[in-house]
Amino acid sequence: MTVFDLIKVYEGPINVLNDANVNLSDVRYIKLFNEYLRMKKEGHKLTYIVAFLVDEYSVGQATVYRIIEKFSKPVKVL
Repeated sequence: MTVFDLIKVYEGPINVLNDANVNLSDVRYIKLFNEYLRMKKEGHKLTYIVAFLVDEYSVGQATVYRIIEKFSKPVKVL
């Protein structure tokens, strides 16, 4: 399979992601966001959650806030 073949097969979902300004490299933050959702559901404060995620995933505080905001944003799928 070539890159072209892969893009051709997943053209629809890729277009939706592109229209929503989602960067494909954001996939690396899925576990981080799942951890955020779990901790939020358990009732932890946002400040504590962010501090934990910064330490656990070795990313900056601004990155964690940016990912939370980006992944929480609603997307229109046409």
